[in-house]
Amino acid sequence: MSSHHEWAIEIINEHNQKKPFAPENGKELAFKIGDEVIYHIDGSGEAPPNGQKSFIVTGLYQPNPMSSMYACGYRYMLNWTAHWMPVKESSLRLKKKAD
Repeated sequence: MSSHHEWAIEIINEHNQKKPFAPENGKELAFKIGDEVIYHIDGSGEAPPNGQKSFIVTGLYQPNPMSSMYACGYRYMLNWTAHWMPVKESSLRLKKKAD
C-alpha cells in the first residue's frame, strides 16, 4: 500500500464484505450509552487522561459515509476532553462497583 487513502479504501472494502462489521473482538458491542467504563491504552495498564478514573459512554460513532476508523473498531464516544474522538472497544472495560 502506498498511501493512507489506499489503506482506507482497503479497510472500508473489508468492512463492506463482512457486514455488519464486528468490533475488533468479533462479537457484538460490549457497551451501551450510559455505561461507566475505564479507559486504558492497548497493551498497557489503565491510563485515564487527566487522572479521571472512569468515563461514561455518551454515544456510538456511526459515520456516514463509512470511515476507516469505524472499520478498524473505533465505536464509542466518551465524556472526556476529546469527546469527538471515538475509542476502540479493546481500550475499554466496564467499571465495577468496587473500582
